[in-house]
Amino acid sequence: MSTMAPGTNAIVTAWHRTYPGGRVTEPGGATMAIPRKGSRLITVDGTLYRWAVRAKPTYCQGLDWGPLTFAVEDAHAPGQVLSVRTSSPRLDNWLSLPGKPVTPLTVEQSVRAALNAGWQPNRSDGVFFHLEG
Repeated sequence: MSTMAPGTNAIVTAWHRTYPGGRVTEPGGATMAIPRKGSRLITVDGTLYRWAVRAKPTYCQGLDWGPLTFAVEDAHAPGQVLSVRTSSPRLDNWLSLPGKPVTPLTVEQSVRAALNAGWQPNRSDGVFFHLEG
């Protein structure tokens, strides 16, 4: 299911599977919370969220075959994770291509767009994928 996030040009797609390259998977397919180490907190509309960018690029991201991604979840009750795919290469890509960093404003806008498109952070299954506009 793909929809346009109201008030943005972001395309939001809901999938149900584990977060690729950063989400820890337990036996049986259940996912665990984003690790505290290396993550940051942000408050959006009164709710506290934890967000993180993968510490090192994947092989595809290093070669600029895949863009910079980051993950967001409710900090108090981790559930459905929001995976945001930006349009920028990672800053630490191996080809030294210019990229755009993930800022708190980027995270805030992505959280709002995903919530408007149906992301349910307290839902306990799967991942909600969001393409930054």
